[in-house]
Amino acid sequence: VQLLPPSSHDGYRGYSQLRAPWCNLLKLNAVSLPRMIKILMNWSTRSRFIANNWLFFNQALKQTSVCLYCLASAPEEGIICNECRDALPKQGLCCAQCSEPTTQPGRCGKCQQHPPTYHYSHCNFHYQAPLSDWIRNCKDKHNGFWLKYFIRWMIDNPPNSLDSIDALVYIPSDRWRLARRGFNVSELIARKLSREFDIPIIEGCLQKKYGKDQRGLSAQQRRTQLKSRLLAGSKNLTNKHVVIIDDVMTTGATADLAATHLLHQGARLVGIWCLARTLPNNK
Repeated sequence: VQLLPPSSHDGYRGYSQLRAPWCNLLKLNAVSLPRMIKILMNWSTRSRFIANNWLFFNQALKQTSVCLYCLASAPEEGIICNECRDALPKQGLCCAQCSEPTTQPGRCGKCQQHPPTYHYSHCNFHYQAPLSDWIRNCKDKHNGFWLKYFIRWMIDNPPNSLDSIDALVYIPSDRWRLARRGFNVSELIARKLSREFDIPIIEGCLQKKYGKDQRGLSAQQRRTQLKSRLLAGSKNLTNKHVVIIDDVMTTGATADLAATHLLHQGARLVGIWCLARTLPNNK
């Protein structure tokens, strides 16, 4: 901001001094403009942080919680009522390998003709409203308020192979996205599941480089982009049953490449455990 000197020919000097600070805001140069934008962004982030914490403490201090979806009375330990929780888009009959909806149990025709590298997958919900809105709010708005409930719903419905799992691996986030968001949803979910079920997490099995957002890309476009972004580590996974933890499974391209890297490091069996599965366009 460039300072404006007081007007020497102004008849009322006090008026000029009061007017100067407000006029200064209108004279911006190339150095001060980015600084003001940064201040406004920090103020917006602090406002969202205060609002998120106020919502959490407001729900915690209330003797009776209110459902955030229908505004009816909700259990004290939850944010939605039992009716709305039962109405969430839960995963029904689906393929045992890719978790896409099917009309009969077992593997779908696509997995039988072109099987992915992972051996099975388990998804708790379909990626549909209102759950999809809550997930986007958590990731795009940096709102960690929902993580507690995402993790609780996954704990309530674990995969059938839980007793035979040797280790958990989460899909990493690149440094730029991690610094921008402040947390990795997959990592936080994996760490809580690790403590809950006493299953160790193996770090460094997967690494991720910076790249463009994959939203809106087809399966082939995702595979092409991931080849240069999702890289393998150098861990010894010989004869281990490893489960990959992620928040949303869209086309399965990330899970497929991650499973390939784990198998190359010696894993015997690789499964996928996600909170939600995106439905195909024709379903």
